[in-house]
Amino acid sequence: MRSSHGWTPALRGRRERRLSSGMAGCLWVLLLLASQGTGCGGSARSVEPPSTDTPKRAAPSVAAADTVPAPQVKVEVTDEEKAKLEAQARDDLAQTTAMIDKIDREHVAAEALEKLKTVESLITAAESAGEKGDVTAMANLARKARLLATELLPQ
Repeated sequence: MRSSHGWTPALRGRRERRLSSGMAGCLWVLLLLASQGTGCGGSARSVEPPSTDTPKRAAPSVAAADTVPAPQVKVEVTDEEKAKLEAQARDDLAQTTAMIDKIDREHVAAEALEKLKTVESLITAAESAGEKGDVTAMANLARKARLLATELLPQ
């Protein structure tokens, strides 16, 4: 008896799949090749285990990775670009501060409160970058803070 999905019921709870003639033919060819010791190329060859003479490489230690300094990438910005970035960053920080000042912290959901803390952290990091003279980082952090603060405002 054959069911509609191609499985033949056998002994209770067991299922057997009938092989199509194409699958059976392929299986027969594979078994024949395996019994003759030939591979796909048709020539007989023996398989030898890999040599154990080659020493294995030891994984690099964590301490070694700590001694190599990370490459520093420094993007040179013209004075004009610096002035633009700083002005934009200061504007973003002012807008962000104004946005978060409007938020009633007493009636904020836990998820929004976490975002608010992140915004405040980004503002602090942007101001710190500005004090260090890293205008690019200041602009990036201020922009991220403003975008995240925008998500907190009611639509």
